[in-house]
Amino acid sequence: MIRHFRKILCFTRCILSLCAYSLLSITLIGCGKSQSYPNISLSDPRLSEFSDLLTINRAILGLPALPPTAKVSVERSNGSSYDAMLHIYSKHEGRTIAFRKEAGKMKWIGEQVILDGPTTFATPDGKLNETLCWTYEISSVSGYPLNQLNITYNGPNPALSVRNLAAASVAPFEIAWRALP
Repeated sequence: MIRHFRKILCFTRCILSLCAYSLLSITLIGCGKSQSYPNISLSDPRLSEFSDLLTINRAILGLPALPPTAKVSVERSNGSSYDAMLHIYSKHEGRTIAFRKEAGKMKWIGEQVILDGPTTFATPDGKLNETLCWTYEISSVSGYPLNQLNITYNGPNPALSVRNLAAASVAPFEIAWRALP
């Protein structure tokens, strides 16, 4: 009986996940047109409307530097907290950069960087890699406190499982993780 209940629960969870993913896909498709570039320099003329991303001093904000080239997709939004978002993927890293149109130009309003670590751990959704996440926003996009660096960790390392980490405490991990093949 319990085994049957677990199967039903697992099946239900899978169906709900599939429905949520489908709804998300429909929502994203409905957000507007999307462009994708497989391996592009972030200063490429095709991304010129987002040139503000190159003016941000990430070192002062505590954010990791931009990769020289990456896979980039552009998401256009309708009625959201941002007008466009760049999704940037490079080795071990995913980055989203939010923009709002002001005076006819796309202005940087926030950025989130997620770096995958080498350690995997079990979760109810399967095995995941540990991650470090840097978020800095000057306008609310994801709900983090504004105008300050927010660093969080997800994984099994108790030394990193502090609510808001300091940049200096995660620097050795960032360096080591980026050096991984």
